[in-house]
Amino acid sequence: MLLQNLIHQIYPSNEFYYHKLKDSGLMKDTSRLPFFSNYITLTSKHEIALNQLLYPPYGTNLTYPLEAYNRLHQTSGTTTNLLRWLDTPESWNYMLNNWTRIYSAAKLINEDRLYFAFSFGPFLGFWTAFEAASRLGYMSISGGGKNTQSRIMDIINNRVTVLLCTPTYAMRIAEIARLLNIDLRNSSVRLLILAGESGASSPHVRDRISKEWNNARIVDHYGMTEVGPISYQCAVNETRQHIMESSYFVEIIDPKKKEIVDLGETGELVITTLRRAGSPMIRYCTGDIIKTHPRVMCDCGSSDLFFEGGVLSRADDMVVVRGVNIYPSSVEDLIHEIEEVSDYRARVISSSALTQIEIDIEPKSGAIDHNFLINKLDLALRAQYPLKFNLKIVNPGTLQRGEFKTKKWFIESTTS
Repeated sequence: MLLQNLIHQIYPSNEFYYHKLKDSGLMKDTSRLPFFSNYITLTSKHEIALNQLLYPPYGTNLTYPLEAYNRLHQTSGTTTNLLRWLDTPESWNYMLNNWTRIYSAAKLINEDRLYFAFSFGPFLGFWTAFEAASRLGYMSISGGGKNTQSRIMDIINNRVTVLLCTPTYAMRIAEIARLLNIDLRNSSVRLLILAGESGASSPHVRDRISKEWNNARIVDHYGMTEVGPISYQCAVNETRQHIMESSYFVEIIDPKKKEIVDLGETGELVITTLRRAGSPMIRYCTGDIIKTHPRVMCDCGSSDLFFEGGVLSRADDMVVVRGVNIYPSSVEDLIHEIEEVSDYRARVISSSALTQIEIDIEPKSGAIDHNFLINKLDLALRAQYPLKFNLKIVNPGTLQRGEFKTKKWFIESTTS
């Protein structure tokens, strides 16, 4: 049993989890392992961040001596202090194997040429994806250290067939190509594997990106530095993400009560890494809200648990406005249904009186009737939500976009 093997590998040498396991009583009776959720407390990102601050630079969540580790990566630090993560050759190999599963589900072929439009900074996903592709024998081309124009020329000149980047950056590349009078229909890109942000499982976001790339197929992927590559897109239903249960023990909890909810309900994803014993995560609250499906055999033939529509929001991003639950991914999908919209940013402004949502809308370049666009968006949002969104047009090029994660929702509080 993978879970049992993990527990015995890390106990008692992993100081971070030693006390959690010891105090749980689980180690005295391993027959309780099938019910370990009842005995082991949840692990939060804040808890890991605090541990690394108290015991710099890597914290105490290490099972082996430092010389056993050969990889160092870190998170972006967008939701808390950045986390440093160490991997052994064994845990690194397991993550490459997970990427092999992702590429297989994406239906890559021997002739594919993969372009990685990333900076290749300290984030784990770039490196695992690139190294796994190279190990499988695919031509793997790095876009590190280049600007968008140079990457566009790389894609065209090298007849790239598969592009890996974030959803926002895929649209940004297309936008820059138009400004340079470069027709992406002349490129050979047939497939985009998108990660780092939510949205690529949303129908309208997928359609928007696909049209920009001459109807290329869109594949969504989900993972994180502190856990690794988690899911692969269903080969039959493109809005489904299968969790690789050979590598992860999965739970879904109510994000406020921290209690387990039934499969099929919406909740926060909790992950236990079964094959990353060197720097494990046990009952880790990812902060990501998903909607799972009751366990069934999928049409694609996989028995792995799947969730619908990608990541709906962060647990701390979902807002309630006058009793209505607002998921950022749903709002983004509605916005990108409007052809004239290039990008957006949302601010959730809370005061003692009320909570309201303001959205800056950046239209595509060209002659666009701004009043018409605002009215069109207002009607689309009102059809979905019985609320008033404060919409404002900003000039093209105003909203910053980058090659990595782009934060689009901001929470603000006022004292009024």
